Amino acid sequence: MSDLSKLSASEIRRYSKQTSLESFGISAQQKLKGTAVLLIGVGGVGSPAALFLTSMGVGKLGIVDNDDIELSNLPRQILYHTDNVGQSKVTVAYQRLRELNDNVVIEAFNKKITSLNEKEFSISSYDYILDGSDNFETKFLLNKLSLQYRVPLLSVSVLEASYQVGLFNLDNKSPCLSCVYPGIRAADLISCSNTGVLGYLPSQSSLTAINLLINNILNKNNNSELVCYDANKISLNKYVLVKDSHCQICSKNA
Repeated sequence: MSDLSKLSASEIRRYSKQTSLESFGISAQQKLKGTAVLLIGVGGVGSPAALFLTSMGVGKLGIVDNDDIELSNLPRQILYHTDNVGQSKVTVAYQRLRELNDNVVIEAFNKKITSLNEKEFSISSYDYILDGSDNFETKFLLNKLSLQYRVPLLSVSVLEASYQVGLFNLDNKSPCLSCVYPGIRAADLISCSNTGVLGYLPSQSSLTAINLLINNILNKNNNSELVCYDANKISLNKYVLVKDSHCQICSKNA
């Protein structure tokens, strides 16, 4: 994390409902301000994540997306309005987030992250990667980049009426995404890019991810965890994850 900056008088007023909590306080707000998050995807998961991280006062937020806004995005991608259809997601998101809280440094990347251009995103300058992408090819790439740059990964997957949120790669003893999905190819997995999804569920998954993120920033929980939610059953389960010593990606023998 970057050096903790003092909060201005305006910021103290802005965040007073958070800092008045005994479990949060001024010191937690300073830690949040000293945190940089690289958000991959500003869609169903990324829209609410960007809104709340910005409104809560994260120090720096990088937003990465190369898509334009489509009409079918609007039921779940809450950063955008009907008159934004056809415009760049990153362009609209940047403008809206700057209007929301100009204390936050917003870095916008109107491009898709790949193994060929990953150096353009200065990943090592961030403290966390928040994966809001809608395909497993990108998710597995981000897992590798997370390990390469030693930046923890929050990975969110939403499918139809369920979601999974996992916190990976906290240190060299932590599991990675491939520990949970061993030997599985991205092409073999169904993602929300090619199936339906309940409109509110990406936002719910996003808030779960932010909850895990905040707890880790504040050292309330340093475990790698996987949270699974089924909207049809209204059931929530949480699992503590362990490293797979035979993982083809993160084990010493990989």
